[in-house]
Amino acid sequence: MNKLIATIALAALAFTSCIKENDTWKEMLPVQPGMYIYQLATDQDKLAMRPANAALRLAMLLAEADKQGEDVLSADLKEIVVKKGDASIKVWETLFGAHTKLERQGEDYLITYSDEAQLPDRFFMAGSVLVKTNGTKVLNQSSYSAPWTVEMQDLKVFAYTNTGLRSAFNFDGGETTLYFDGADSYIIGASSFRIHLDNVDASSNWTGRYTLRAEDSSLAYSLCSGKDFKVEGGASGPTLYSSDMTQAVGMGYELTNGVYRGMQIISGTQECRFLSPLEYDTTKYPASSVTYEWSYDSSTNTVFQKIRYNGYVYPKD
Repeated sequence: MNKLIATIALAALAFTSCIKENDTWKEMLPVQPGMYIYQLATDQDKLAMRPANAALRLAMLLAEADKQGEDVLSADLKEIVVKKGDASIKVWETLFGAHTKLERQGEDYLITYSDEAQLPDRFFMAGSVLVKTNGTKVLNQSSYSAPWTVEMQDLKVFAYTNTGLRSAFNFDGGETTLYFDGADSYIIGASSFRIHLDNVDASSNWTGRYTLRAEDSSLAYSLCSGKDFKVEGGASGPTLYSSDMTQAVGMGYELTNGVYRGMQIISGTQECRFLSPLEYDTTKYPASSVTYEWSYDSSTNTVFQKIRYNGYVYPKD
């Protein structure tokens, strides 16, 4: 295979084939290689952060139970509800979906996914993650010396091509840690994530570190749902993507002043890059890095995106 594997990326750029040949399409063409760089790097990072994502969702559930005066270690966590208008919302199903299983193992929690049901954040997964709390009931009781950790058990993420074929991203190893810094932030580490795609020998070795701040440092669902999360950090290493099925492509990702609302970034700067010109086709990618700038207009509730690549800007300034 002579090109980067992008056809089965988690959020493939299929929309580009639907854009008509007009001025918008022509303006986008010079930055399209940068769009692929962005997709490859951010997809790799999203995959490596899946165990941390599960732990953070669990932390929101446990914090909500604690806020409601429940004994976190004995409460039926799947029955924790919050009011939204006249409706009672089950927090577990909102965060994990109805088909995901939860099992206590002492003070730890085993989360098992069903590959037949799409998760609330649109992923399809199988296998399990074991969230180990280090004896702390909620995440804001954790610390650098007593972090939460996440162990993976036959974990997979599935992606579908535009023809409906399914491929699995297989998690072969990696370490995830989360802890509260004692002030207002959570430190999230994902180290040496080894992930490979079905029928591809190349494997990632991705490592990153992020700082997250929520609207309320307890992370209770009712206090944070629908609110902004501020995120900064970065990651780098060989990705699961390959130019020849065997040689992993090294990439880097940086997020500055990131603000997320739900699953959408609404403000901040993302930079994605190749690490070595020896690992990609420099004729197809004339520049090694791309920058995405995001901004939010609260008066119109609109998110704006600007792409900078190889001296070009889209949309134009």
